[in-house]
Amino acid sequence: MPHLPILGVHPYLLIGAWETNAGNHAITEAGRLGFAAIEIPIQNPHLFDARSHRAALKKAGVQPLCTVSLPRSIHLPRT
Repeated sequence: MPHLPILGVHPYLLIGAWETNAGNHAITEAGRLGFAAIEIPIQNPHLFDARSHRAALKKAGVQPLCTVSLPRSIHLPRT
């Protein structure tokens, strides 16, 4: 049997902005809709509620795919 790719969803198709409650809602909806993964934009690491999201991911049976947006001041220089 061939290995099938994981199909995920970007949360902004399900919610307007990522914060704890909305993020958990997006995770729940991703699972309900049959997605195996959800992209999690970590735009404010100091506000990210990993414990809450971990529980929501486990309950929904969804894998996280995290992305981080870095401010321009700390981006790697172009070579």
